[in-house]
Amino acid sequence: MISRDRSTPLGQWWWTVDRLLLAALTTLILGGIILSLAASPPVATRIGLDPFHFFNRHVMFILPAFLV
Repeated sequence: MISRDRSTPLGQWWWTVDRLLLAALTTLILGGIILSLAASPPVATRIGLDPFHFFNRHVMFILPAFLV
């Protein structure tokens, strides 16, 4: 855990971030990953792609988006 007396940039950011909003965003991202994993294999197989094509693309775009 990050203590309040640390004056590192990460420590300062952690105490100013809206944790409820961060938790909601993380929940939405994880829910999207699960739904993408459940729905994409039949569609990808039907159009002749790798069964996890859309899931892989989804995760590939989530990583840079989460950093932003």
